[in-house]
Amino acid sequence: MALARLIATSTRMLVSLSANPDPQSPEDPALRHAQRNRHIFPAGFGRSREAKIPPIEFTPWQLEDTFTTNKEYVKDIYVTSAAYCKESKSPKHEFILVEVEAARDVHFRNYLILDRISNLPSDRITQHLIQIIAPVSSSRAPARDRIRISYDGTLRSLLAHSSISKYDVLERYDFHSVSFLLYQLVVLSRVVSDRHIVYDALSTQCYWYASLIWGCIQRLRPEHAVATINSKYRGRFGPMFHQQVDSNQIGSILKEAEEAIDHLRTCLEVSNKRYNHVTKATGVREELSRELEASRMAVGMPSGAPLGIEAAPPYHMIS
Repeated sequence: MALARLIATSTRMLVSLSANPDPQSPEDPALRHAQRNRHIFPAGFGRSREAKIPPIEFTPWQLEDTFTTNKEYVKDIYVTSAAYCKESKSPKHEFILVEVEAARDVHFRNYLILDRISNLPSDRITQHLIQIIAPVSSSRAPARDRIRISYDGTLRSLLAHSSISKYDVLERYDFHSVSFLLYQLVVLSRVVSDRHIVYDALSTQCYWYASLIWGCIQRLRPEHAVATINSKYRGRFGPMFHQQVDSNQIGSILKEAEEAIDHLRTCLEVSNKRYNHVTKATGVREELSRELEASRMAVGMPSGAPLGIEAAPPYHMIS
């Protein structure tokens, strides 16, 4: 599959991590002004006492659009782990917890949550999910699909602001290479969101959303990923309800995502070439400036003095 090949060959497109093998503490002052994608690694990095600021929140459409219009450092961000999680308390909300990293001059790490909720008040959501046990009618509302990003780079603050106190990790993938890029996961989640924009407590709720994204990750899982599987309770609510997705749904999603990911990858490569061209031109100008300064010093001229015709003494006409 072409999409699988894209993911498998992503390693060659990324920077080497040998200089910074371990992420730096999110409170390290060196991170404050370091260059990075500030949507994924926000202003809370390199500062203390930022935990009161809530996570940055995007819809999958918004974040994909942000990557398309603001391409800076997008290709540097890769997924290091993904966990399929289930809250301990009712309504047993399911979500995907993602750890991402990026490394250039410094090494960043951050945490994201992908999930689906309804725009209905939470107490009504609970009531609707309870109806699953003895359903009378389908409860429908506009879906709210979210990608929440820790503001300060800590998992603790992300979970606290998301009102998640206790949860179980049902399945987990650890990626021991830089082959799975964040923008690929974002496009994948957007395609899933497009399939059903309505939250239905009986069919297209958080279980459906997380399970479908997770199924795509499983299908694309690079060989070097290490999986921990404990899926007995995945997609379940109570003794009777079990949300499942079939392979046809996953295959259809991957086929649609393939073209979108390839298009975004091309846009990012073009942007990177332009960035490298500008960087090279800037380097040439800086080298020329150094040579001119050396020429000034060689002839005893003050630093910054103009050279050539501009340096000649003023011309006076003799009358």
